[in-house]
Amino acid sequence: MSQTSLAPRSRFDEWITTLCTDLTDFATGAYLAEGDTEYWEEPYPAAVVPLVESVLRGFLDRAYRCATGSSTPASDTVAPSPELAGEQAEDVAPYAAALHREVEQAVAELKRINDSVDDALLDTEESAEFSEFFLAVCAGLLAPLDSGWELGSDAENGR
Repeated sequence: MSQTSLAPRSRFDEWITTLCTDLTDFATGAYLAEGDTEYWEEPYPAAVVPLVESVLRGFLDRAYRCATGSSTPASDTVAPSPELAGEQAEDVAPYAAALHREVEQAVAELKRINDSVDDALLDTEESAEFSEFFLAVCAGLLAPLDSGWELGSDAENGR
């Protein structure tokens, strides 16, 4: 691995904020022009967005704890685990399996929310955005998911 330090947490916090803002806009129709709302129907209640945000921020807390070996949420000035300085960092971080389990847990929670809104939350575009987020977090924490991993695909179960 060429990267030897963890990506700053703020990068992913901002990503979550942007993603949740987009979800809210979609849920409320805020992106539509005034005349375009006549036949528009709410795809899902905007009230599910805070639930999604909670899942993503909780995942991020747990992900940084995995990477740092800490029991407290990581700040923006996080250093890699001592194990990352050794030869193990050349291939996969020693906490990769634990981090990937955290991804599985977060995805399961997102799917439960999606089920509660009749599959309206995780359409193709949103699934791709969530996939990009999870892939980036894992790569930023030196424990990348398989390049073929995508939320909702058969590759999701393989790392």
